[in-house]
Amino acid sequence: MRSAAVLVVALVLLSGCGAAVRGGLLASQGALSIEPSIRPDADYDVAMLNIFDIGFDASKPEDRRPVMLEKAHERCQQPRLVAEREVPNGTTPIGRRRVTYIASFKCG
Repeated sequence: MRSAAVLVVALVLLSGCGAAVRGGLLASQGALSIEPSIRPDADYDVAMLNIFDIGFDASKPEDRRPVMLEKAHERCQQPRLVAEREVPNGTTPIGRRRVTYIASFKCG
């Protein structure tokens, strides 16, 4: 019973994670990265796998964009989103689309 209560509390806490905490978790799993952009109108590209977790769905722009913006803040003081695209990567074992979202940011 106690372990179930601890699990519920942990899930509630994780579901309310801020962008910085969520970004740290995704980066540690290899699901979030930042690299110099090859686009002439951008400085950095932030890539994120379409991870689904309790309280977070990367396929929803309102979930992924704050996390990607927070990641861009690691390299830019005032990042501005200039483009976003999806790169299909097949499907997951349960049939969900596997996608990498790439957001391009301009500094300043």
